[in-house]
Amino acid sequence: FSGDIAICLPILYFEKFVVYDENNEVVCAYDYRDLNYENHHFGKQKWTALPVFFNRKYQNECFDKNERVTKAKSYAKSLGFSVEKGKIIYNDEWKTELKYDSNKIIIHNDGSLEIQFDPPVLIPTNFIFSRWNIDLKKAQKTFPYLKEKYAAIIGQTTPENNYHIWYRQQDGVRGTLFEFFEKGSSDMEKLINFQFNKSTFYPDAKNQLVFFSKRSPECLEYIGKYPIISSEQAQAMLIDGKYFSITSLHKFEGPVSIKEEMIKDVVITYWPFQESDAFIMPFYRFCVEFPQYKQDNGLNRYSYFYVLAIKPEYISDNSIWWNEF
Repeated sequence: FSGDIAICLPILYFEKFVVYDENNEVVCAYDYRDLNYENHHFGKQKWTALPVFFNRKYQNECFDKNERVTKAKSYAKSLGFSVEKGKIIYNDEWKTELKYDSNKIIIHNDGSLEIQFDPPVLIPTNFIFSRWNIDLKKAQKTFPYLKEKYAAIIGQTTPENNYHIWYRQQDGVRGTLFEFFEKGSSDMEKLINFQFNKSTFYPDAKNQLVFFSKRSPECLEYIGKYPIISSEQAQAMLIDGKYFSITSLHKFEGPVSIKEEMIKDVVITYWPFQESDAFIMPFYRFCVEFPQYKQDNGLNRYSYFYVLAIKPEYISDNSIWWNEF
């Protein structure tokens, strides 16, 4: 993404979105700083311009059915599944699902991947690989094993380690997933890859791998670098009610009033896009604390609020700012 801002950039539009997320971005933690997921230094950079992409999945122009079946068979072979026993159980324009004995491989038409391991795969017990309350420092030794063992499905040149961390609402137990994202050659590439070129390993409580997912950047078509607003401007817009949010923490009939003291953190990121998003654009993501929902066990509740980072003159309609809850 090198080079200056293009002289002529197409005007973008942003449709009202629907996100299918069971927790709707309500996050529990004793302190927001414990949530180091998506909190790398590249999300804190003072960018003045960032890439925008066209989502070819929006027009269903990525991988066809046959290409997806071929990809699935390749992944199955690398995992030691009985390829000759593979059965196609679903295959349409959006996704392909194959079954190998009880294992399932799903590939979406943008190349993103999901693997369900049944039975779960035991990770050698000399490595820490459990979902709940692990020693994060000691578990770092597990990353090289996963990187070597599953290199074929990770599919990255220079994988960088990451923990996805959250806290279980009912008892405050910390949950952890193991992730790799493509390091890239610059902070800007890291920012993009962290969102769109990332592999995630899901452990159970018994040192076993039960699920794997991978986001793919293969459907992203680079449009150009667009000027963006500053984080200070974005915060002013947030407080003014010009934001997007999908939080289910409470029911709003309109934008919630956010005070400056409620804002605990801000990073720049890209919205986890859906099939219906034509343009993939950067956002400022604010972590907002709601003290009235603090639990008796000491857990605080946070929600994420997004402000579009692209300067308004490059957006065809900036009148839609907040989502229905």
